[in-house]
Amino acid sequence: RLIASVPGAHTGLRMFKWGHMKLRKVLQDHGPLSSAVTKHWPVIAQFSSVGSLGPSSNSWLTQEWLSSLSSCQGSGLLGGVKKSELQLVFPTVENIRTSLEGYMAGGSVPYAVQTAAKQPYLTSFMNQWIADWCGRTRASPHIKTYMRLSPECDKLAR
Repeated sequence: RLIASVPGAHTGLRMFKWGHMKLRKVLQDHGPLSSAVTKHWPVIAQFSSVGSLGPSSNSWLTQEWLSSLSSCQGSGLLGGVKKSELQLVFPTVENIRTSLEGYMAGGSVPYAVQTAAKQPYLTSFMNQWIADWCGRTRASPHIKTYMRLSPECDKLAR
């Protein structure tokens, strides 16, 4: 299922039409059963832009957003997903510099220095974009993807 992300604050009936709140609703209605996914399965998110997420990880990232991504069918939110179970994948400056497009690829990967300075906590969640196994490390990603992977890396939540 494709879920669109639309900038802005959405309230009332529009709250569940876009972005992570739409994803929360879809996972609650059609996602994995909570019995099939434990709270120890990390939430892994790959994305190509970063906006303002608040002054601390508890402001939005590990509260509202992580709750949406860890929702399960039937039982709603899967409680107890720890901050340490959140892994974010984002290209580094070196990834961009050595990418197929070079620094030109950076235009599609916005993260303002001013925004980064306001949320230094974000680096503790970051993982580097590496895709050597399929020859895609030098291809700058421009997509948002999210998944739950078993700690043994042998199962995906469905």
